[in-house]
Amino acid sequence: MGFKFKISTKDADDREGIVYVLIVRLEDGTEVYKIGVTKRDIQDRVVEILSSFWTQYRYFPYCYPKRFRKTNGVYEKEAKLHKTFEAYRYTFDKKFGGSSEFFHGVDLAKIVEEYENILQEC
Repeated sequence: MGFKFKISTKDADDREGIVYVLIVRLEDGTEVYKIGVTKRDIQDRVVEILSSFWTQYRYFPYCYPKRFRKTNGVYEKEAKLHKTFEAYRYTFDKKFGGSSEFFHGVDLAKIVEEYENILQEC
């Protein structure tokens, strides 16, 4: 009678992925920053985000990956970044996949600095 331990899906998935920061310029010129995680190529994620914008707003915003790096503990690192910039969260009037992970009104250099600090942690 042995014990079996099951790793939860999120625990198993939390080991490795890409934490990214995207610059997104909206139709009205507003620049927002998306902090997110993907298990796929960054290009695939950007295409998915652009498709979501098209579906909801009928335009493709300017979108540029500022930082993206494969790392361990992606969800923990993403959560730390989200918490750090919580006061700058940007809310869209229409919801789409990942729409709650955008930030506005914070200096991009500060996001990049915090990103580098958090991704260097073990």
